[in-house]
Amino acid sequence: MESWLHNLWIGAGLKAPLADFEYSNTVQLINPNFQLGSGSWDFISMANYTTMKNRWGFNVEGVYKFNTANAIDYRFGNQYNVQGSIFYKPRAEKVIPIPMLGIYHEKAGMHTFEGFYQVNSGGHYTFGQAGIQLQFSKMMLHANYQLPISQSFNSDDHVHIESKGRFSVTMIAFIGKVDKKSVFSFSNE
Repeated sequence: MESWLHNLWIGAGLKAPLADFEYSNTVQLINPNFQLGSGSWDFISMANYTTMKNRWGFNVEGVYKFNTANAIDYRFGNQYNVQGSIFYKPRAEKVIPIPMLGIYHEKAGMHTFEGFYQVNSGGHYTFGQAGIQLQFSKMMLHANYQLPISQSFNSDDHVHIESKGRFSVTMIAFIGKVDKKSVFSFSNE
């Protein structure tokens, strides 16, 4: 009987204001969410836990972003996301295809400008997700499709905000040695 394998990653980050942010409370040409930058320093924390036994596994991940106000006192709402998925890691020689199925939830607080809440900002949604991860050597290529299950956005009577399905591709490179007892080991034992 195979024993449980566990991986726990904890991280933190700092987002710098590298792109321009423009806002006018009288003439708004572009929704602040669509601008290249926020103009603020923001803090990010994350945790990722993966466990696997007999080639079946479960992964859960959470990210929290604390946003600060920028130079003109516009502040994007804090936000978090959490996701969980089950996966199967089959035996393979050179490339391991790992199918997965799960759920993703995200919530964002309302934005503020000079301390006042802004309409058409913030809300939450939940997606069902399915994907495949290709693992080879010290690299992983992940493709994922998410379909909305539930959504609720803070919008006024003049604006309708709706999420559609979305597709993403991610590439991960492992640096250093991967332990043979890791969930991410290429070993087929």
